[in-house]
Amino acid sequence: MDSSQHEGVTLTAFDPVTADAVVTVLRRAGITVWQADDRDEHGDVQVRVAPDERGHAMAELGRRMEEVRDEVAGHIPPPMAPGQEEAP
Repeated sequence: MDSSQHEGVTLTAFDPVTADAVVTVLRRAGITVWQADDRDEHGDVQVRVAPDERGHAMAELGRRMEEVRDEVAGHIPPPMAPGQEEAP
C-alpha cells in the first residue's frame, strides 16, 4: 500500500470506543478501514478509508449501525448497583 492509500480519506470521527466498533464492523463487511494515529482536538479518532471506498463504506456503515451499537455495548461495563464498590 503506498502512502497516499495509507492516509486515505476520513469517513467519519468518533470517540475511541465507537471508532473501534466502526472499524470492526466495516472490516467484517470486507471494507479496508483503519483509524488515524492521532486524536483530534475533541479527543475523537478519525476512521479512514481509501478514497474510492468512501461511498461504499458510508452506505455500509448506515446499514450496519445496529452492529456498531452492539459492538459499543460490548465495550461498556454495566452500571454498578447502588452501594457496590469498584474493584481495585
